[in-house]
Amino acid sequence: MPDRTSRFTAAAAVLLALVAGDPLGAQLPGIPTAPGAFIRPGVALAANLGFEQRAILEVGAGGTSRRTRATYGGAAAFAPAAGRWQLAGGFAAQTWGDGYRDPATAFGGRASWAVVRGARLGVAAIGGIGFARARLDAPADPAVADSDDVVLMRQVPLGAAVGVRGAFGARAWALSLAPQYVWYRLSYGEDAVSASRARVGVVAEAALTPRLGVSLALEDGARAAGGEPGPRGTTVGVAVSFALGGR
Repeated sequence: MPDRTSRFTAAAAVLLALVAGDPLGAQLPGIPTAPGAFIRPGVALAANLGFEQRAILEVGAGGTSRRTRATYGGAAAFAPAAGRWQLAGGFAAQTWGDGYRDPATAFGGRASWAVVRGARLGVAAIGGIGFARARLDAPADPAVADSDDVVLMRQVPLGAAVGVRGAFGARAWALSLAPQYVWYRLSYGEDAVSASRARVGVVAEAALTPRLGVSLALEDGARAAGGEPGPRGTTVGVAVSFALGGR
């Protein structure tokens, strides 16, 4: 049926590939690191919101509790007309909670390469780097200058995304599964600790119009414990994206 086929092709072609985190946020710490499997040519902008569980030591209570760190910011992406690759970058503010001066800052970048670009099936290779920087409420060491009392987190995810997409009316949807291997490093002054973990993301995307898209991403997998860097639970991200160019 030509009409149905052309409608699917048109809708699928306008799926917005910049979503958060990573999809929602171009590898920003605190937002899922896995992007979707499809790349949309042109320039796109996104507003991102993420929530990440982490463990907090309860001084005097003799244990730890789970709290949620919020990340909110924006990202931009560019892909050439052929849609073979995409570069994305973002900047965000974060709430680290007790013991830190909020807001903290986060920034990062991501590169995606389309391995398979089918009408309904997509596979992409993904790599990126992200940073988060926070300052303690008071220096842990009185000899440390206030301007140097900074905690820095770095993460480097490498992986792939495999996805399917389809159309409903004049709109389009995509669902991707993205396994990642992520290296984390947390440093304060000359002290640092590193760890690597396997994480898996699920990304749902919808193109509401040829230029407006929304997405939801969930990420989980191996979790940090004690003083190790990295997520302590599920990371959730949502985004609204707008395409400036490309068709």
